[in-house]
Amino acid sequence: MTKASKELVIEHSLRLFKVQGYHNTSMADIGTACGLLKGSIYNYFSSKEALALAVIKFVHDYFKQYVFAHAYDETRSETERLANFIQAVEAYFTAESGGCLMGNLALEVGDTLPQFATRIRAYFDDWTAAIAHLLTPQYGLIQAKQMALTVVGNTQGAIMMMRLYQKPEFLHLANQSLADLLSQN
Repeated sequence: MTKASKELVIEHSLRLFKVQGYHNTSMADIGTACGLLKGSIYNYFSSKEALALAVIKFVHDYFKQYVFAHAYDETRSETERLANFIQAVEAYFTAESGGCLMGNLALEVGDTLPQFATRIRAYFDDWTAAIAHLLTPQYGLIQAKQMALTVVGNTQGAIMMMRLYQKPEFLHLANQSLADLLSQN
């Protein structure tokens, strides 16, 4: 299996974990989705847990590069950074079904698999920090951090509602409330 194939296993696993959950996805399911025998996957990942940790890292790295980075792009105005951030969030979560892998995993295994919880927390900490960075000039660091925690929680709730009702408007409304915070004062 080439590096591209390894990444393909991660991408297929991501989709399956999002839709079916970690515990309801077998290595055989992943193999079938990839067009591989289950045993082939073990040549690159020692266990389903190791594969899931690679998927978590993949998602976190993606968000650092393509979503959170917008908050720190000092070549753009605060308004542009926020608009780009919101657009990236909406594009990611409306592109496929299954909601938020990190939110789903936090609920499914966050209190039973500490090695997952640590990495999932790091993802949400980075998300919160990116939003706080956008809000700090207007609200100060302490208030911006508190507001960012609320925004991330609201966004996760909106993703859940969007998944349940199959309506992206929930996510759009949550993101609009973030935009409203930046336009206040």
